[in-house]
Amino acid sequence: MPRPAKSARTTKDRARAIGFPKKSPSLESTSSIGPPGRPGRRDIPFEPPAFGPNLFDCCATLIYCPRHNNFGLTRIGEGKGMWLPYVPLRPSDGWYAACVSRLKQVLSTGTGPKQYLSFSQPELIHIFRLQVPDFCQFVTRVTFLSQLTHEEKSSGNCCQPNKTLHWFSADDVINQNVADLWGPEPCVFGEAFLHNAIEKGAYTEYTMRDAMRYMTRDPPKTFQDEMLKSANFADKDINRLYSEFIQHCYPSQYMVFPSFVDYMSRIGWPAADRDLENVYRAFGFNHMSYLSFHEFLLGLAAMDKQTHHGGHPGELRCGYIFRYYDTNNDGVLDNIEMARMIYDILRLKNKPHDDDSVEKEMVKNYQALGVNLNDPSPVVTDTQLLRAIGTMSFRGTSALFRAPFPILTTISAKRCYESLTHIQGVGGEQELKVCRRLKGICSNCKNKKFTIAVHCARVAPEGNIVEVQEVLPEEIAQTPKDRRAMSLIAFSVENVANRMIEWLRDYSEVANLGNFKRSFGTRRKPGEKQKAGNYWITSDRTALANAIIKLCADMENIFKREARCIKINSPVYVLGDTHGNLRDIMIYERILWRKAPNCVSASYLFLGDFVDRGEYGLECILYLFSCKILSPEKFWLIRGNHELRSIQAVFTFQRECADKFGKNLGNSIWDAINRAFDVMPICAVVDESIFCAHGGIPTSVTKIEDLQNIPTPLAEPDVWK
Repeated sequence: MPRPAKSARTTKDRARAIGFPKKSPSLESTSSIGPPGRPGRRDIPFEPPAFGPNLFDCCATLIYCPRHNNFGLTRIGEGKGMWLPYVPLRPSDGWYAACVSRLKQVLSTGTGPKQYLSFSQPELIHIFRLQVPDFCQFVTRVTFLSQLTHEEKSSGNCCQPNKTLHWFSADDVINQNVADLWGPEPCVFGEAFLHNAIEKGAYTEYTMRDAMRYMTRDPPKTFQDEMLKSANFADKDINRLYSEFIQHCYPSQYMVFPSFVDYMSRIGWPAADRDLENVYRAFGFNHMSYLSFHEFLLGLAAMDKQTHHGGHPGELRCGYIFRYYDTNNDGVLDNIEMARMIYDILRLKNKPHDDDSVEKEMVKNYQALGVNLNDPSPVVTDTQLLRAIGTMSFRGTSALFRAPFPILTTISAKRCYESLTHIQGVGGEQELKVCRRLKGICSNCKNKKFTIAVHCARVAPEGNIVEVQEVLPEEIAQTPKDRRAMSLIAFSVENVANRMIEWLRDYSEVANLGNFKRSFGTRRKPGEKQKAGNYWITSDRTALANAIIKLCADMENIFKREARCIKINSPVYVLGDTHGNLRDIMIYERILWRKAPNCVSASYLFLGDFVDRGEYGLECILYLFSCKILSPEKFWLIRGNHELRSIQAVFTFQRECADKFGKNLGNSIWDAINRAFDVMPICAVVDESIFCAHGGIPTSVTKIEDLQNIPTPLAEPDVWK
C-alpha cells in the first residue's frame, strides 16, 4: 500500500501524537464504566446525541493473541476499511458490558452461546471525545484491551478468520502493512502495548476550539489564516470541511492513505491516479503516517487554484511543493526529483519538455538555487527552494501543486456527507451557533474597543500603582459615562471602599499580619505618616459602623444587578475559603493583584466561606466587598454555606461582630453584611466551560438556566442543607 515513509519517532512520541496525554475530564461523559464482572451502570440516564449514521458513541477493542503475536481487525462498514472491532453504544449500554458482548461475537467459533475463544478481562486503555460541529455535544469512543487466554476448555483454534474478525501479524499492523487500514489507532495502540507504553485510562478530547484553530480572521493572526483567506475559505466552509472529515474518518480520529484516496475519489479525483500518493505526502506537514484535520484543511487550501503564490501563502505553498516532489521523503530533492519538477513546470507552460529541454532547464535552475553543478549527486533543500522562489530566481512554480477542480465548489456539489444540521432528529435548541463560537468567549478572542482612561498612573518598581492623576477632560470626551464613573469611584480618595482598604491595610501592619509594602487603595501622599494607633482601632465606633453599613448597602446593590450564576472570562484566579484569614488576603494582594483596582488584566473569583473560624472574618469580608465595589468586573464573589445567618450563629462571625463593635452596633453590622449575602451570586461559569461553586455540582437541576431562575433575596437557602 503506498504511503509516506514513517518518520523516526519513538513509540512514546507516536502514542502522544494520537492523543494518549490526558486532558481535564469534561462533565459531559456519555457512558459509565461498569466494574469488572458485571454489566456497566449508568448513573445519570439520558439519551445520547444522534448525529446520523456516521457519528455515534462506540466501544472499540484491541484484541491480541500472545501465542501467535497477532492482532484481530475487522472491516468496519460499507465503503470503509479494516480497523479495530467496535460496537455502537445504546443508551442502556455500559462500556464494559458492551465490550464483553462484542468480544464474544467476534471471537465466536461456532453457533452455540458459549462457543468463543477465551479472553482476558478487558482493560480500558483510552477514552476519546469528539465535539460535533454545529452542536455543543460530543461523541465518545472508548477503547479496551483484551488478550486471548488459550484456555483448554475454549473450543476452536485461535487466529482463524471468521466472518467478522481477521488476524494480522503484529509487525504488519505496526508497520501499517494492512490493505485498506482505515486509521492509525491499531498501529499506535498495538505498538504502545507491545512496548509496554500504554497509559491505561488515558483521556483526550478534540473540541471545536481545537478544530477552528485556523480561521479567516481579519486581520489574520497566523500564516495559515492568511492562506485560508487567500483561498476564500470562509468560516462556514471550514466548519463544513470539519464535518466531512470526521464523518468520513470516524471511528478513527485521523485520515490514513486509504481513507484519503476514498475521500478524494468521492469528490472527483480518480482513485487510480498515482499522483494521490504525492498529494497525500505533501499534505502531511507533521510527517506522520496519517493526517490530522488541520493537515487536511490546509492541504486543500494550499492546493486550491485561488490561493496566492506570493507572500505568506506562497511561503507555505513552497513547503507543500517540496514535499510533493520529495518522493522518498528524505528531506532533500535529488536529481531525479528535481527533473520531475522541471518537467512539470515546462509541461504546464506548454513548452518543450523532452529530456534535452529538461536537462537545459535544470542546469539554469541549479545555478539559481546555488547548487554546485560539479557535485555528482546534487540535492536541493527546502530552504534553498524557498529562497529561490521568494527572490524569483526560480520561476514557474505557481502552477505546481494545484487541484484539477475548484475545491469548495466541488465538495458542495458532490455532497459526500449530509450536513449535520439537516439530519432528522437533531438540531433545534441543541444547535451550536457557530458564528457565536467563532467570535470567541474569552477576553483574548473577543474584538476589543479601547477608550481613553480617565486616570493615568505610574507603576513603581515594586509593581504597585503610584501617582494617580486625572486625564485632561477634553481627552476623555469620547469615553462612555459609565466607564468614567467607575474610574472616578476606583481612584477617589473620599470613596468609602478606598478608605476601608487603607484602614484595613494599616490595621494588618499594626496587628503584625504582614509587613508588606503598600500596594492597593488610594495611597498616601508623599511624606504623609501612618496615623498613630491606626484608625481601625482608635476611631469612633459609631462613625466606623456607619461607614461599614454604607459599604454593605453599596455592595448589596451591586449583587442585585448580577446573575445568580455569573459568567467570567479567563484569565481568572480562583480562590477558595478565606475564613477570616486576613494575613492570607494581604499575601494574595501583594502577589496577585498588586496593581488593582483598575490596572489588572486577570479576574479574581472567590468561592465563598469568607467568615467564621478565623478571628478576622469582619476584616476579610469588608476588604473583599471594597475590592468588588472598586472593580466590579474584576473581583467576583459567590456564596458559601458560611454566608448564612444560622451557620454564623453557631460558629464565630456573629459573636465577632458583637465583640468588636458592641451588641447593638455589632448586630447592625452583622445584619447589613448578611443582607448583601442574601443577594450574592451562588455559582460561576468560566469561559462557558468550567463550573465553579462552593458546595459542588447541583443534583436537582441540569441546566444553567435553572440556576438563573433561583429567586433573590434568599435568607436561608436550602442549597447546602
